[in-house]
Amino acid sequence: MPAVGSLHVVLRVQTTRGCLGLCIPPPAFTLYADGALVLRGPSEVTESPTGYFPFIRGGRLTITRLTRTEVSSLLQVALRMGGLATAERRYERAGRFSTEQVDIWIDGGAISRHVSVRSSFEPGRLAPASAQAIGRLLALSDFLLGFRPGHDSSSATTAVLLPAEYLVTFSPTDDIGNGGGPTWPWPEVGLDRFRLWRLPDGTVRCGAVITAEQHASLDPGATGGVVFTQVHDPRDWVSYLTTRPLLPDERLVRSADAPPFGRSCPPGMSAG
Repeated sequence: MPAVGSLHVVLRVQTTRGCLGLCIPPPAFTLYADGALVLRGPSEVTESPTGYFPFIRGGRLTITRLTRTEVSSLLQVALRMGGLATAERRYERAGRFSTEQVDIWIDGGAISRHVSVRSSFEPGRLAPASAQAIGRLLALSDFLLGFRPGHDSSSATTAVLLPAEYLVTFSPTDDIGNGGGPTWPWPEVGLDRFRLWRLPDGTVRCGAVITAEQHASLDPGATGGVVFTQVHDPRDWVSYLTTRPLLPDERLVRSADAPPFGRSCPPGMSAG
């Protein structure tokens, strides 16, 4: 069965495409130096294990292994197609009808860069050079998200990657104290477990880290995390819930920054 040996990421794509609300998706494409390739599949709307509210599973993570030739070829494609060697660190585009954000990392030895394409609600026209650069980056993102290993890969086996940890976040709905729904699935995870964490892409979220075993008590089939559902949080308030799997190389860092959008941490409480 394929496994991640090296934790050195040489190429990665993260996109918020298909994400709702507080959803914090894991990277959609991650290529490690040893050839291990982790891909995130599409989200899945399914029946809630408790029978309440919509339940959207995150796309499951799969892992396979590429040859050295394939790894080198993908890095060359990323440099050529995406123009990563000369790209700026950040681009903004009009986001009135789209909030998709794309982050691309490359670390192939000769070049190490993180490039972001973010949505902006500020009106304005992009300079032709910026528009062209954004087009190349989005084309690269689409290419990598659609990539599937060839027949000459080191292993024809593609296995499901089972993360060891997940980040749990929640946000109270407008129906505080009202409505039905399942109880908080982790009695041992109280508000005191919630902290501000800086994610690998630089964003800051208020959440608690749980194990795979704890996550399975929410839904054993949601190995790719949960994009959206509703539960009663530890205070018995109806809240939106999302969980994000952590890849083998990902490490969360405690952050002193303010949480996004002025939210408190834990949600609905005074920041401390």
